[in-house]
Amino acid sequence: MNIEVALHSITISGPQTIREAGETHAALLTALSDHDDVVLDCAAVTEVDVSFIQMILATRRSAVEAGRGCSLRHHPGGVLHQALVRGGVLPADDADAALYSDRWLATGEMA
Repeated sequence: MNIEVALHSITISGPQTIREAGETHAALLTALSDHDDVVLDCAAVTEVDVSFIQMILATRRSAVEAGRGCSLRHHPGGVLHQALVRGGVLPADDADAALYSDRWLATGEMA
């Protein structure tokens, strides 16, 4: 048996606010249309607002609805984790947040 898993990784860095939303959205749309599985590496994100949170949630939902994959390379940390907790997407308890965010992680990609 021959199994091949091809993941397309996107590194998202710097501020991710409404100002950058157009560029980030275009990159995510392109990746989802060109690849079956997309992995988002958000470790270098320095600033987050609700537009970015909405965008990654919508991207994942769109991927699932299209029968594609979209996951995070690492557990959300730093500013991304703080924004997800503030927005009610992740629980404030770090242990619960880690368990919850496991659903988002790419297979075998633990940070």
